[in-house]
Amino acid sequence: MKSYKVLILTAALAISNVSACIPDCWAEKLGYPCCKGNEPKVEFTDEHGDWSIENGQKCGILVWDHSLRCVPTIPEEPKKTEEPVKTEEPKVSQLYEICKEQHDVVFKDNEGVWSVENGNWCSIQYCSSCTNIESIDKYGSLWSTDKTNGNKCIINNNTCHYELYKNCRSALEGYMCCKTPGKVFYRDDFGSWGVENEQWCGFNEKYPCSWYKEKGYKCCTEIYNNIELREKLTPEYVSEQDKASNDGIFVKINGEVCGLPDNIFLV
Repeated sequence: MKSYKVLILTAALAISNVSACIPDCWAEKLGYPCCKGNEPKVEFTDEHGDWSIENGQKCGILVWDHSLRCVPTIPEEPKKTEEPVKTEEPKVSQLYEICKEQHDVVFKDNEGVWSVENGNWCSIQYCSSCTNIESIDKYGSLWSTDKTNGNKCIINNNTCHYELYKNCRSALEGYMCCKTPGKVFYRDDFGSWGVENEQWCGFNEKYPCSWYKEKGYKCCTEIYNNIELREKLTPEYVSEQDKASNDGIFVKINGEVCGLPDNIFLV
């Protein structure tokens, strides 16, 4: 992290009351996220503050109170030594406790990933594997649990991200896929949504409404509600139509053909 733009962690100082140094995301009160980048470009300013654009979406730029001087800066270039310096483990993180829980607010610098527990800095460890991805946070980081100590950890592996996004469509929207079939609580163009462990999860549908719209077809749920569809269709007929085409599940209702989303018969 750069000195004046983000909070810096250093082993030379024991930090107290660090929560006062973390600014609130003022943009969330207006319905927008705060920018995730370290140095977001100011695109425009209004009465609320400075704004930028990330991934095509407006985001608020956090305001840091530099007068607090929470921690000193870390030199940009390390001092040269005659002996090579091992960098397998971050030196600074060894002097801090390891975070036990997953956190909504995290900071990243050249020493690792950090958050705050009980008013003190803690170091978030990286997971050794990605065999059990549990959640996705607002930064897009994947979280799991370390099997050896039970602490929450971040998966720092691009292959894990790629495999998740390839096999779980809802991960593209920031939500894990549902692990077991269950009740559909909500449907939109992106697909069907359920709830597991008090968190939204996505049913990994092959043919959501967005699939049909991209190909120029009508989606059945635009014409009929779920109850009407279950009254007019049978699982056997839907299964036959599913096998009949590789482009979707096309059914005929009252003489009109429409595309049927997956899992339409989940209650």
